[in-house]
Amino acid sequence: MINENITKEEIRHISVSKMAVKNGDIIWDIGSGTGSVSIEACRYNYDGGIYCIEKNSMACNNIEKI
Repeated sequence: MINENITKEEIRHISVSKMAVKNGDIIWDIGSGTGSVSIEACRYNYDGGIYCIEKNSMACNNIEKI
């Protein structure tokens, strides 16, 4: 079961907007949690790279499922 604490849609949009993500960027998401912000960033950065780092094994499992 995927974690129910996924960042809300509005917060994901604001976060990606504040980061000014654009295509071709390299993004490091340290403390990825559920990975939902990184996935949102993929919409704007389809030719770049997004790397998620998370130490919590349960969160890592959730990221892999998404």
